[in-house]
Amino acid sequence: MPRDSVRTNRPTLRIASMVLLGACIIGLPVGGSNANAQVPGAELPDEWPVLHVRVAQQSDFENLLQVPEQGGLGAQLLAGAVFEATTAGIPDASMERILQRTREATGRELLDPRLEGQVRLQPGVDLEAASALLRTRPGVLEVSRAPRPVSPPVNPPNYQPNQSYQNSGGGVGAERAWSELGLSGAGVAVCDVEYDFNEEHCDLPEVQVLGFEPVSPFGDNHGTAVLGQMVSLDNDSGTKGTGHGSTEVFFSPTYNGMSYNVAGAIYRAIDALPEGAVLVLEVHTPGPNSPGGSQVGYVPNEWRLSDYNATVAAVSNGLVVVAAAGNGGENLDDPIYSTDNGGHWPFLPENDSGAILVGAGGAPASCYGNTFRGRLGFSNYGQRVNVQGHGECVYTTGYADLFDEAGCDYTAYFSGTSSATPIVAGACMLIQEYAQDTFGRPLTSWEMREALMASGNAQAGNASEHIGPLPDVLEAIAALDIAPPCIADINGDGLVDGIDLSRILGFWGRSGEADIDGSGVTDGTDLSIVLGAWGACAE
Repeated sequence: MPRDSVRTNRPTLRIASMVLLGACIIGLPVGGSNANAQVPGAELPDEWPVLHVRVAQQSDFENLLQVPEQGGLGAQLLAGAVFEATTAGIPDASMERILQRTREATGRELLDPRLEGQVRLQPGVDLEAASALLRTRPGVLEVSRAPRPVSPPVNPPNYQPNQSYQNSGGGVGAERAWSELGLSGAGVAVCDVEYDFNEEHCDLPEVQVLGFEPVSPFGDNHGTAVLGQMVSLDNDSGTKGTGHGSTEVFFSPTYNGMSYNVAGAIYRAIDALPEGAVLVLEVHTPGPNSPGGSQVGYVPNEWRLSDYNATVAAVSNGLVVVAAAGNGGENLDDPIYSTDNGGHWPFLPENDSGAILVGAGGAPASCYGNTFRGRLGFSNYGQRVNVQGHGECVYTTGYADLFDEAGCDYTAYFSGTSSATPIVAGACMLIQEYAQDTFGRPLTSWEMREALMASGNAQAGNASEHIGPLPDVLEAIAALDIAPPCIADINGDGLVDGIDLSRILGFWGRSGEADIDGSGVTDGTDLSIVLGAWGACAE
């Protein structure tokens, strides 16, 4: 079925084998440890035959792969080569708008992603020789190895009571936000950036795929599990997404079978999503301590300059970016992360992208015997990591180790920073809904992060291995310090410019009151006093 538009769920069974995915570890508990086996997906070439190219101007791409001599070395190296621009498919006017807003927000001139792309060579080609050849082409400024795809960070039974990550105390307090404030993520768009998802799963809503048909060498369970945590249906069966009320659910794939292009997936999302949308980055990348072949030493994707620039652009263009901190077990404060890498050091405070980095902490009833809210050994840590979510024992859609019948499958063991990240992203959806309804505008990524970090339960265990607190939705909302629109109930219906006063007053125990006569006083309570915490209202 084509998936370049809104997809439709169909009750067709589609199962992929259990694999190690995303910034994620998944598997059944083994001896009470976090050790989980990897099951290979589709085969990839031993050496990834893709080169990253940057040029001085777009016209330099035109002659990049042309070879004048017949049968010479150049013809051998570039035979069958294919070029793909990083921002392929995004209109030039859209990219100019994105970049202009980024310049205005940051005061910096970032590298133009329209001048970057990837060249896919035939397997077995001498990559060093091909790189040397491309460097001789007019206008070529940089040729480097491109990243290969890496393993990502009927009525079924009702598993909602097992979703502890939505509870108060043990989770992010979504249940209270649902019941006390009526929040559900309605009116908030969300987009998952990674490989693939199961478009036929019975418990997922309609999802709009941005760009091309998703392809994954690792199966589609990972994206299915992430989406399930955030937006699985509220239907008294299976699981219930934290932001289940959202009707704007997107998926931006990172791999098309030729190139693995995280930056391009982010730019497509920026172009398509409304301001205030939650952008979820379920990716990580090898770092300087990565030996290859495992997730050891993997770090947030911001370590790659092109992905960092795209993340900065997303934040600057009004998206709330929630990103996996990665499963490398790395201390991001280590001096190695301010060394080499072309002088690009994204984890230093002065280079903060504005994204919310999520580490993995222990669940309240750990299926592996870990400390609740303590850093799990595989999670990256450091001052750049902002908040945590449960990195183990998460109930959600996909994988089929818990239930598998007639197009519905579920797991009880989704884990890693992959499971932690959508927990925080779901909390952001609820907070964003409140902000849009109450303040008349969405929160920025910076504002959202500040509120999350000011809420919830502090990290347990070794505080020097910093992954931050486990946020709480209601506490984060109470911590917001934003001026609402001016108060004027013109017709006495309890609504102020379309904003429900009961929503504003709920935190002071006066939920449901209304200014019946439009006097600015509700049951003897002067609204200007109630709203004083946000400062004076402008005329």
